[in-house]
Amino acid sequence: MRTARELAHAVLLRQVLRFPDLLPTEVPDAGLDPREASLAAAICKVAVRHWRSIGAVLRGTLEQPIDRLAPPVRTLLLSGLAQMLFLDRVPVHAAIDETVELCKRVASPAASKLVNAVLRRVSRLMAEPFHQPGPWMGDDRTLPTSDGRMLVFTGPVLPPDAVRGLAAATSHAQELVDGWIQQFGLERAKELALHNMCEPPIVVNLAHASAETRAAWEAQSVPHRSNQHRVFTGERQTLTKLVQAHPDAWVQDASSSAAVTRVAEALRDYRTATIADACAGQGTKTRQLAALFPDAMIFASDADSDRLSALRKVFAGHARVRVVTLDELRQRSALAGHPGKFDLVLLDVPCSNTGVLARRPEAKLRADATQLARLVALQREILTWATPLAAQIAYSTCSLERGENEDQAAWACETLKLELMLEQREMVSGQPGQSPSEYADAAYLAILRPASATPRSLSLPEALPD
Repeated sequence: MRTARELAHAVLLRQVLRFPDLLPTEVPDAGLDPREASLAAAICKVAVRHWRSIGAVLRGTLEQPIDRLAPPVRTLLLSGLAQMLFLDRVPVHAAIDETVELCKRVASPAASKLVNAVLRRVSRLMAEPFHQPGPWMGDDRTLPTSDGRMLVFTGPVLPPDAVRGLAAATSHAQELVDGWIQQFGLERAKELALHNMCEPPIVVNLAHASAETRAAWEAQSVPHRSNQHRVFTGERQTLTKLVQAHPDAWVQDASSSAAVTRVAEALRDYRTATIADACAGQGTKTRQLAALFPDAMIFASDADSDRLSALRKVFAGHARVRVVTLDELRQRSALAGHPGKFDLVLLDVPCSNTGVLARRPEAKLRADATQLARLVALQREILTWATPLAAQIAYSTCSLERGENEDQAAWACETLKLELMLEQREMVSGQPGQSPSEYADAAYLAILRPASATPRSLSLPEALPD
């Protein structure tokens, strides 16, 4: 049977081979006992969250570039330092000894000598005490942690340049931090980068919950700064049971839900009978649409076949939500009659996720101009595709990037001849060490409609082909 560290090594080796295009970290328990499975998951989690921070420490102790090391050796150093630096319940000597022994099995005895030497060099750099109170002030001898403390070293471990040091300390792609500084300024960029170090809480939307549902969730949660949300504090198994037993509440960050709520407020004076959720994903916003527009027929779709299958299971038997393919969505729009438009099309488009990087730490590593250009092009393709179907479009992202947000709305107005009716941006909140009740992701919303048009209500026929 594999040990926790062997399992972590296997998972992280796949990530090393993919870098910087990492996948969300999933660690199978592989039949391990709960404590071993928990350790394997913890190693992988902190290794991905602090990938570039660990790399910065390594660069100061290696006599050759990291990329010249064989992938298994790179993985062992990543895993070993993840334990030494960020898992304070793992004794440093144990992390070193176990990593060296594992190296003998998965690499070679010669490689184990290198791993042993590097890990021991790092251990000699660790000050006593190593974990000290924060907040992190940005000096090159400390690293921030997700709980608001600092790791203190006896010598520099970060680049001396403040901007490069910020990117390394918070484990972001340099281009990402440079872009935030240009867009928001250095101090705000530092806040954004540190926010992404947080352990994101599980936030539950109770805005449409019954008294019984509220009571069930409140017993397992604490208040959030949004009075329509709670922060779940129970066990994962309890979360699953509550979600299944109480479908009138769901896991959804306050900023994400605020975008859809704002759409409903903006359209409250108009009858909205038909809605298309064209990028429905897991269906969270679809649920919210169904609650906010109780008289509307909602058609949910997604370009990804796996997500589409999952949506069909989620909304099986729902009286007002139909799950259809994108081709069927276009066909059903035509059934509405001239000019064949849904009253509202929600486009929660694929984006860089830079407003939710605390939840998607692997995405911190791959953000660059090439990826942004690809996403901007895809978003414009989706907007172009949706415009003929919609009397109104709600365009939303979980991005901080102006190029995916305000610039896209401006492009749609100029190129697609749409009119911007409403625009809002929700910024992230919460810093390492703060209460999870203060935490929120970022979100952007623009409501667009054909220029010089007035909102109309169009109803699809009651009988629709399946």
